[in-house]
Amino acid sequence: MNNLPPFTNNPLRNWRFWLMAALVVGIFWRLLDYVLRFPVWGDEASLGMNIIRRSYLQLLAPLGRVQVCPLGFLWVSKWMTSVAGTSAFALRFFPLLCGITAVLIAWQVFHRVAGRKVGLIATAMLACSLATVRYSTDFKPYSTDLLVAMCYVGLGFWALRCPKDSKPLVYLIVFTPLALSFSFPGIFMAASVSAALLLRQIKDSNTTCRRLYAGFNVLTLGVFAIVFFYVMRGQMHHTKTGMDVYWRNAFPPLNWHIFGWLIQAHVSNMMSYPLGGKKGIAFLITPLCLVGVWRLWHKRRRSECVLLLAPFVLTFIAALLRAYPYGTSSRVQQHLVPSIMLLSSIGAVTLAAMAMRKRHSLSAWRTFTGSVVAAILVFAVICMALDIHRPWVGPGPRMVRNLTRAVFQGAGKHTEIIITNHKPDVFASEIAWYLNTHHHAYKTGVSLTAKALQPSARRVWVIHFGYKHVHHFNRTLISRCNSGGVILHLLKQHDRIMRVGFSKNPPVVAQASLFAIDRRH
Repeated sequence: MNNLPPFTNNPLRNWRFWLMAALVVGIFWRLLDYVLRFPVWGDEASLGMNIIRRSYLQLLAPLGRVQVCPLGFLWVSKWMTSVAGTSAFALRFFPLLCGITAVLIAWQVFHRVAGRKVGLIATAMLACSLATVRYSTDFKPYSTDLLVAMCYVGLGFWALRCPKDSKPLVYLIVFTPLALSFSFPGIFMAASVSAALLLRQIKDSNTTCRRLYAGFNVLTLGVFAIVFFYVMRGQMHHTKTGMDVYWRNAFPPLNWHIFGWLIQAHVSNMMSYPLGGKKGIAFLITPLCLVGVWRLWHKRRRSECVLLLAPFVLTFIAALLRAYPYGTSSRVQQHLVPSIMLLSSIGAVTLAAMAMRKRHSLSAWRTFTGSVVAAILVFAVICMALDIHRPWVGPGPRMVRNLTRAVFQGAGKHTEIIITNHKPDVFASEIAWYLNTHHHAYKTGVSLTAKALQPSARRVWVIHFGYKHVHHFNRTLISRCNSGGVILHLLKQHDRIMRVGFSKNPPVVAQASLFAIDRRH
């Protein structure tokens, strides 16, 4: 592919300007979302509860709350919470670091693979896509999956381009144990690299590289076996029932409906970049990826084509075995992002070249690449404005955070907190997280009576969680305490209907009231 000119006096027509703009905007967007501290949502809270309640060795056992997570991510997160506490900043720092690192190495990988035009567009898309930004500030291993995939793609292409160079194979051997301990779908990427290198190693390599290639494969199988039998298998078995229900649309039907399912999977959220969601953009990205595949195959770059397509095939095979979801969601498909970005960008440049018919028209190419990157940057700026206006993923987690803030932050040593439920944790992971990460003591499963109040208490918060609204909640509490010689004066009331937990769970009704205590003498 033809390179853009190295220099032009107009910065808007200089590829370096657009590259720096994409990198700066992408990284700034991630830092902005990190600073905004979105409320902790269900999966983050579920994973966090496992980490704060278990030791390092206990994290080897299957996780609770229907969670699966690689051990490396669990241990790093455990160390972070031990050192820096359980704030959103501490939880999300490591995912943020992985997300920013993936952006920084994207250009180094993409432009070496397919030239400046493709590299510039692919880097801008990865840096400024809604999904990649969001998962860089989620307390889940999704940004780790992306970083591992980026490294495998870069090392794989290096090994393909230099079949007699032992360095990329050495790096693959060193990198693989770390990658597979931090990313479950990393095995798909390692196997894709192995498949892409097979023919090149047989035909064009030397004895040293062939031995290193064999060592890489043996090491990959060995590390994966350890990870599978000691971590992954237990987690998968423990969460099988819940995952089969939650991801049922991400597992292909084993009948003739599979053809329609495949079409739907490839026009879903998995391929929706940079917008994300079900906004129809996948109907553009998927055809562009197909054009990119055709371009690479036509140029006889078939090993590279295998490297980019094999992750899709292997993930689909895992979905057939009900072992890993495919399609429907972008969060568990972050290991496919490098392939999607590269193939769709190659497809876009190929169609642009066919439309212009003048492949050496520098002005046309500058206009094309600048316009595409500018459109992506405008989208990113709009999304940042929306994030500032609404800094939360969903209203439910925000309501839980606001409720617990109102209760715990204003509670002094003379304020008592009583939760009438015996196990409030069971209603939603968000509720469990915010209750367990505040240091103020509270009682559970206690009915508010005069005897239940401490003698030194001057105020009391009473909270009830349920799936139905309790009528005359405050009136009942007041009359119950009055009979014991304590008069309650209602100061504040927070009644919320919160959609938290899994999407199919019923909404949780939270009723919280703050009373001043007046004792009769």
